[in-house]
Amino acid sequence: DEQVAQNSEKIAEAVAKLPQYGQAACVYAYIDYNHEVMTDSIIFKALEDGKRVAVPRVEGKDLIFCYLDGLDDLESGYFGIRWKYKSFCNLIFQIFFWITLSYLIAICMGYTHFGIKTFIQNAVYGTIQRWFIIAYLGLYMMAPVLNSFLDNNSHKTILTLILGFYGFSTVVGYLGTAPEFNRGMSTISLMGLYLIGAYIRRFPAYITKYNKYFYLTAYFSLGFLMVFISALALKMSISQSPYGYLNPIIILESVALFIFFIKTKIPYSKQINRIAASAFAVYLFHTNLFIYEHYQAACSQIETDYNFAYGILFMATVFTISVLLDKGRIALSKRIIR
Repeated sequence: DEQVAQNSEKIAEAVAKLPQYGQAACVYAYIDYNHEVMTDSIIFKALEDGKRVAVPRVEGKDLIFCYLDGLDDLESGYFGIRWKYKSFCNLIFQIFFWITLSYLIAICMGYTHFGIKTFIQNAVYGTIQRWFIIAYLGLYMMAPVLNSFLDNNSHKTILTLILGFYGFSTVVGYLGTAPEFNRGMSTISLMGLYLIGAYIRRFPAYITKYNKYFYLTAYFSLGFLMVFISALALKMSISQSPYGYLNPIIILESVALFIFFIKTKIPYSKQINRIAASAFAVYLFHTNLFIYEHYQAACSQIETDYNFAYGILFMATVFTISVLLDKGRIALSKRIIR
């Protein structure tokens, strides 16, 4: 791996010196896999030089090219987590950037006072006590193992594992409320979703072969089924809500909606990708130890004293401010993490 990295850097330097590179307005590159020449340096260099960068993606039987704003576009989600040391450092940096910035904003707003004790309390809550951060970091660490399994097994083996996983998850996690699943808010649960996304991406012919409206109909049908089950539970005096992240009907409902959007083939948008790169910042900001209580209070007051439009405007404002402030984090991380 070290030899591959060294040789890849030499190749990147050679490519940057080519006259064809200097004249190019757009650079087409592949995403390296399994000891291929690493293309991260070439992509970063091209983006820094103001060039457009496009990488290939397979959709069914078609090979299409998607433009990138940065390697953040490839780090996670439906396309699989690419475990890179630099990417992991960027993730940790984003978490602690927002722990610090949210704390400073809370001080300026008068929600708390400056002190080592309160800052440590804020940092501990901002990492250990927020389930999504711990769960996602756990998934990030497990991604290479999951990717290796996915790359070396057939669709039948992967599908069998997914069905077995959710059978076990339903019985032990959803019905049995096992703490290891934490009601769907755990690394184990995210691993299941990761496997579903990877299966859909790798074997679309087996699961996305119907018309997009079939999946939209399935989404609404499953939604109505959940409403019926919920109403039936209330009639039977069952106080516990059937809704939950581990409910297999809700998982199927989410998959159906996800496939609908895949089939819709929404055109690539540079602006949407730029916003998406900072979406995590919204979560990190509004769930901060010293911010969240006041955020909830503001939402409750808007719900009581104003109409729905004010609520949308308030949440849109929080979202916009978080995304804009996170652009400063991105610029800072590019200078610090190299």
